[in-house]
Amino acid sequence: MIGVKNHSSARYTITIGNNSEYQSSSGIIVSTPPGRSGWMKSVITGAEGIIGSMDLEETEVDNRLWGNDTLMYAVREPFPSVNTGTDLVFGKIESGTTFCVESKMGENGCIFSDGVENDYLDFNYSVIASIGIAETKGSIVVKK
Repeated sequence: MIGVKNHSSARYTITIGNNSEYQSSSGIIVSTPPGRSGWMKSVITGAEGIIGSMDLEETEVDNRLWGNDTLMYAVREPFPSVNTGTDLVFGKIESGTTFCVESKMGENGCIFSDGVENDYLDFNYSVIASIGIAETKGSIVVKK
């Protein structure tokens, strides 16, 4: 989760490849394939519920990507305004893709993992988080 410690709006510039946009939102969730059964699933389920209630075409997230070298990102509650965009709100980060977020928050910006907000990195004004595919992969161990 990339955002703010308190529940105010996060402000940042998101860059994916050659596309860049200044945004304000509740933060960004970046998920590994095994992590897509948690917070990312909740974000997607909420979005699907909204789309479904609007009688638009049904969308589906491919859950068969567990073994792929991809990350998925979703901007939580993106806020469109005169100064902030909402074009870069959901997608995949694949090997070789540049995904950067530059903080525009004077204080309380943070990055944390697995819902453990107390174990965070400061993410305040002008700090840039560069996210990509790691060489080391996580595994899920199942007891038989």
